[in-house]
Amino acid sequence: HLIRVVFIYLLAIIYFRMENLFSKEIEKLEAKIMSCSDIVTLKNGLKIVTEKTPDAPGIFKGRLILNFGSKDESPEHAGVAHFIEHMCYAGTEKYPGKEIEKIWKRMGNRVNAETSKKQITFPFTYLKADLDTTIDIVTQMAFAPIFPEETIEKEKSVVLNELRRHYSNPYSII
Repeated sequence: HLIRVVFIYLLAIIYFRMENLFSKEIEKLEAKIMSCSDIVTLKNGLKIVTEKTPDAPGIFKGRLILNFGSKDESPEHAGVAHFIEHMCYAGTEKYPGKEIEKIWKRMGNRVNAETSKKQITFPFTYLKADLDTTIDIVTQMAFAPIFPEETIEKEKSVVLNELRRHYSNPYSII
């Protein structure tokens, strides 16, 4: 019985030392991330985290994340988060049609977004001089998209094809 108690005690010591080791590593990683990051808070309270790229001074990365994804959909509305992500690129009142894509390309940005089970994410890359325009476009896309009739049917088809491709992969259920 004493051997078992000593063994459990030793395991506890090892566990707490490992936990302490990992927490110190996590603290180091967090400090490193924060030293390369800025948090931009908009007037409406929205926070956008941006990241400096040490290997390319003057170029920054960021992402606007909406906490809405496929897990928030009802079965009869499956795919709506992905569809909304696609429609965000169809334009806004301020940036109609392909205007977003034209500005993004002029600024050297990629037109991209991602939908997961938990989030819709709008990643972006920008030069410091383009920060205001970048934030304006990203927030317009996320919060003021228009849904042009001519784009709805096209994007429904695109999203359905992407979903078919995704679910034809057996690893998608893991």
